[in-house]
Amino acid sequence: MSFWGKFNQTIDSKNRIFIPTSFRNELEENFFIFNAPDGCLFLVSQNKMDQIMGNLISEGAVMEDRQMQRNVTGSITLVNMDKQGRVTLNSEHVDWARLTKEIIFVGVGERVELWEPKAYEENLFPTDILSKKLDEKRILF
Repeated sequence: MSFWGKFNQTIDSKNRIFIPTSFRNELEENFFIFNAPDGCLFLVSQNKMDQIMGNLISEGAVMEDRQMQRNVTGSITLVNMDKQGRVTLNSEHVDWARLTKEIIFVGVGERVELWEPKAYEENLFPTDILSKKLDEKRILF
């Protein structure tokens, strides 16, 4: 499974969003939404969520690990996409990602990220830094 591309959409007054057509089949009818550490929302399939939970829960049982587990698992919501490709976000997710009217979906490998446009722009590298970072990691095109 691989998601890529950027799609501009809107969120309606009932917190409903249309999932971009190219993401629908991979996410399937039921998928998970949760708060991401960098202020956006992650949308993932059941298989990816199983992998995330396995990694998260396998961490030790010290206080810091339990806090991290609570932060992640407390925000996870299973959503059901309707026949039109819409899902309804809960108010916690809308508030976390500071979503208003305009939203951006970004496919990032095994997940989809949902962003408020200004926050998305603030989380991108400027071109010169991006080029340097890609060179440092030896990522070639």
